[in-house]
Amino acid sequence: MTLFERIKLLAEQKRISLRTVAIELGLGENYLYSLKNKKPNADNLEKIADYFNTTTDYLLGRESITDEDLETKIDHAVMFGGKPLDDSDRKMFKELLHTYLNNKPQK
Repeated sequence: MTLFERIKLLAEQKRISLRTVAIELGLGENYLYSLKNKKPNADNLEKIADYFNTTTDYLLGRESITDEDLETKIDHAVMFGGKPLDDSDRKMFKELLHTYLNNKPQK
């Protein structure tokens, strides 16, 4: 997966456009699209990583996971098993996980 594809995926998970991300970061409207063909400077890469609560290593493909908390991932999930999720589905997932973790036997 390319840098651009990772950024696009993160934006989709947050349900925001790449244009919106670029504007909120103070970058040009089409800056993120330009990353299909060029590499960002270190400052912009760090801005993008901070915006998505991940690492520059993740964006560059050096690690496969983000540092985002599972609860945050659930908040931004749009599908599970190919089926769309609405707010009540996401709330139920979080409640189920909290119940499970709170009642799980200690090791």
